[in-house]
Formats: sequence, structure tokens, C-alpha cells
Amino acid sequence: MRALHLACLAAILALARPPIAGAAPEERRPRQDVLRVGPDLTLTTPTQGDVLAAAGRLEVHAPVRGSMVAIGGEVRSGARIGNDLVTAGGTINVDAPVGSTLAAAGGRISVAPAATIGGDAYLAGGEVRLQGRVNGDLRAGAGRFELAAPVRGDMEVHAGEVVLRPGAVVQGNLTVYAPRPAQIDAGAVVRGRTTYVPTAPTPQARVFGWVVHLLMLLATGFLILALSRQWPTSVAETLQQQAAMTALLGLAVLVLAPLAAILLIVTVVGLPMALIVIGFYLAALYVAPIFAVFGLARWALARWQGAPPALWLAMLLGVVAYAVATEIPVVGWLMWLAALLAGLGALVLERWRARQVPARAPVAVPPASA
Repeated sequence: MRALHLACLAAILALARPPIAGAAPEERRPRQDVLRVGPDLTLTTPTQGDVLAAAGRLEVHAPVRGSMVAIGGEVRSGARIGNDLVTAGGTINVDAPVGSTLAAAGGRISVAPAATIGGDAYLAGGEVRLQGRVNGDLRAGAGRFELAAPVRGDMEVHAGEVVLRPGAVVQGNLTVYAPRPAQIDAGAVVRGRTTYVPTAPTPQARVFGWVVHLLMLLATGFLILALSRQWPTSVAETLQQQAAMTALLGLAVLVLAPLAAILLIVTVVGLPMALIVIGFYLAALYVAPIFAVFGLARWALARWQGAPPALWLAMLLGVVAYAVATEIPVVGWLMWLAALLAGLGALVLERWRARQVPARAPVAVPPASA
């Protein structure tokens, strides 16, 4: 079970490592691995083995002797994790010690002063605040990264903004990849070498990147039309008929598909199916917005022209408008999320409806009379 859990950790962030082999426990106790899934979970019973938990809101109030994988909209680790902690979610709060590696990915990550990390820390999020000691190396990627604790090893950060508050002590080297150098307040210390690598893209690079992105979207959209003109049309009609339903269904797919893949990974026989689910899921995340904006453009052109438009024109205008809109701050992110949810839901609902239509029985043709 431990090996399977660590394989799951590697699939999420490729960062966890197994415990040191050969360490004899002080007291031999029966091993208890725990798997918990639900809308809201609070773990209050100590666990001697590993824990894999997924929930909308997940709180840990009892120690875990082994490793833990925690996935949820909001995750709070309030008790000691004996080995590795790998977690992903919208908001992540680590308030208690972690025996070995901490790997966290989320929108907002906070590591409290009491949360000493026994090994390395790997953090990726929109906003990351680290106040707990790290006894190994630190690797982070964030929109904004703030450190107010000692780091025993090297520290490497890729971020839009890097701030070292009083109490931050980097024993090793500090490497910062950011648009501007790190802000190092009085009371913060870097004992090793400090390296700053500017990452601000030039306007020409931004335009080139946007053009490449647009061409990839257009190539995908026209490939879909080349493979089947009926399929994107049917998806567009489904989206037009049940817009609210497709958005809700898209949200369900976005959340539940990764959880289903994790549950399949835990079982040996389900691993091949988990890989298939992950492959389809990643592909759907890319093409779903294309289907959504195609449907919206097709509907708008039909209202304007008074007749069904050419499919290639709807795809062209929809994708170009989408590529432009997603470059607008805040609005672009909301546009991407709306297109993703609507597209995912429409794809699933259209396929489900297509499977419900019974196949027509072949019509027997009587032989020609002599």
C-alpha cells in the first residue's frame, strides 16, 4: 500500500520519497492504511500507516505516522505527519510538523511557525507564505512568495514577487527567478550566494507567445472540424439548449475525474484505467474551451445572419475572440474558467445523450421479383 501511495504522490508532483528502510519502530503495532473520500472530512483518529484523503473541506486533527496525500478545496493539516505530506487544493494550511518532505500545490498556501518541515519543501501556488522551518532544500513557484523562517539548505524560487521577512535565514544559496530582485527586509539573512535571474518577458516575446498559442488553438479547432463536422455541431447545440446544466456538469467533472483517477491508482487492477482517465481528462481540459467558444460564436453568427453560419467561420471567430479575451487581467481568467466548465459539461452531456439514442435496426430489402 505504501508503494502505491507514493506512486500517487509522484503522479501529482513527483516529489515524495519513501521512508528510510530498516528503521525499527520503538513498538510494533498493526499497520493501518486509511482511504477516505467525502464532501467534508475531519480526521480525528490517529493513524499508524499512510492516509489518502480527498474532500471538499479536509481537516486533520490527529497524528499520521506514515505519509499522507490530502486533496480538497480547503485542506488544513493540524496534526503531525510522520513522513511525507503531499497536498493539493484551493487553500492549504499546514499548521503542524511534517517529518519528511512537504509537497503542496494550491491557490493559497500557508505554512505556520509550528509546522517544522523535516526534509525538503516543494511549494507551488498563487500566494505562498512560509513561516515554518525547513530542514532541507526549498523549491517554490508562486505569484507572490513570502519567507519568514530558517531554511537549512538551498532555496530556489520562481515567482512574480519574492519577499524575505525578518526571521528568514537561508543557510545555503538563494536563487531567484523573478521580474525584479527579491525584497530582503532588515533581519533577513542569506548566508550563501545570492543569484538573481530576470524573467520579465519583452513585449515582442509576449506577442510571439500569444500568436503561437492562437495558432495552436486554431489548428486544434480546424482538426476537430476535419475529423467530424457533426460532433462539434452537436456539442454546440447541447450547450445552447442547456447552458446552466452543462456548467454544473463541467464543474463536477473537473473535480471528480482526478479523484476517480486517484482511487483507481490505489488499486493494482485499476492502474491502467487510471492512466486512460488521466489522458482523457488532460485532453478534455485543452479542447473543452474550444468547443465552448465555437458554440457561442455559432449561436451569435446565426442570430446575426438569420441562418446557420459556416462552421469554419464560427470556429475562427470564436477562437480568436477567446484568445484575445483571455489576455485581459481578471476577465481573462474568468473567461477561461467559464469556457472550460461549459465545454466540459457539454462534451459529457452530448456523449451521454448520443449513447441513449437506440441504433436503428437495419431494414430488410425484399428480393426483386423475377
